[in-house]
Amino acid sequence: MKTKDYGVYTAKQLLTGYTKRQIKALVKAGNLRRIMRGWYAGSDADLDVVRALKLGGRLGCLSGCAKYGLWVPYQAKTHVILPGNATLPAAEFTEFHRCAAHPRSPMFDLEDCLYQAMRYHDAETGLIVLESALQLGHIGYDQAKHLATRVQKDKMATYRFLDRGAQSGSETRVRLFFQRRGVSVHTQNRTAPGWVDLLVGNSWIVECDGR
Repeated sequence: MKTKDYGVYTAKQLLTGYTKRQIKALVKAGNLRRIMRGWYAGSDADLDVVRALKLGGRLGCLSGCAKYGLWVPYQAKTHVILPGNATLPAAEFTEFHRCAAHPRSPMFDLEDCLYQAMRYHDAETGLIVLESALQLGHIGYDQAKHLATRVQKDKMATYRFLDRGAQSGSETRVRLFFQRRGVSVHTQNRTAPGWVDLLVGNSWIVECDGR
């Protein structure tokens, strides 16, 4: 799944439809604003994407996952990915990670955002976003399994519980609570009342509603 432009454009992109004089006029009129050298924002630009560019990085990790519509645990900070050798900026409400290779687009692709979340955050959080991407059809099961093999060794025990059936992050979290304790859990199970989120053991039904 590729990134959208999110209302930000490179000078090269703008020059395919406008002259330099026209671009200057758009900036003067307030229809475009210069973010940094070579990058411009339209009036509808995504503020998180703009912020990441201003800080010398790209939006990614959990913030990127959220832009792709995944179920993401609440985050008070914007997650910005900096080049490997970049100086760490002073910025409030921002969590920085580093990556040697940066995309030309204003945000990392979904697979990169998933891998960053899985690498830089706890295994439960990583599994939540990975299962959300799988449930939404943004990635396939084999792709999800491959991503799970790239995490640190101490996290692999959690990723063995990867499940296609999770409908929300809260469902992943509750299911994982039981699985880590050796309790059998069946997701999206059909019982006498109908489909239920979790069938724990043989007869305990658990519904996971709300964030």
